[in-house]
Parts: sequence; structure tokens; C-alpha cells
Amino acid sequence: MLGGLQYIPCFAHQGWLTTTFLDFAVQYSDIELLDALVAREATYAIYIVFVIAPLLLSTDGDARVFGVLVFAVLAVTYLFFSFAYILVFCMGGALMSLYLVFMIFRKWRSPPKALAVPESG
Repeated sequence: MLGGLQYIPCFAHQGWLTTTFLDFAVQYSDIELLDALVAREATYAIYIVFVIAPLLLSTDGDARVFGVLVFAVLAVTYLFFSFAYILVFCMGGALMSLYLVFMIFRKWRSPPKALAVPESG
């Protein structure tokens, strides 16, 4: 929720968000509240550390796959950032959502795994 607060000034300051229609995409250019404090690359690094790293370090294989998927979407979005950031990110969000639905249904259909209990001897 805190990340969403940085977009509130776009509603109050005309010109902080501009939209350009390209041939096959919509390009958004904006000024964010945190731009004056820290470079956007730093906010991306913070996102990687707090969101993606725990997924990649998880013991659950599905969570690791999801972490790789989130990282791939972030990388592709960064590559296309100057061209069509929002459109690429939304497409990636849809792909990640499809994987989550797949993962949930697969886990729901498979029987739970029994935990190994050490024998006392």
C-alpha cells in the first residue's frame, strides 16, 4: 500500500503523468514522489530484495518457480520500460496470475505429503 502512495501526486499535479499513444502501445511518462530522494534503480533493487529474494530462497519449489517468473517479468518490464512499461507489466502480471492458479489447483488436486517424523529410539 505504501508503494501506491507515490502515485497520489499524479492526480494533484498536472503534467506529472503524460500518456502518449504509439502504433501498438501506450507509453506512460511520470514523475514519482520518490524520484527526488532515490534513483528508480534503487527502488527496483529494494523490490528484488524484499519480494523476489524470499521467493527464490524458499524451500517450496513452486514458490521458487514463481520467484523466477516474477524476476523474469521484472527483467522484461525493465527492458521495455521506456517503450510501454504499463502494458508489459500488466501482461507479466497476467502470466504470473495464471501460474498461481495452476499451482493452487495442482496442490488442491494432489494428496498432502506426509511429514517425516523421526523415530525415538
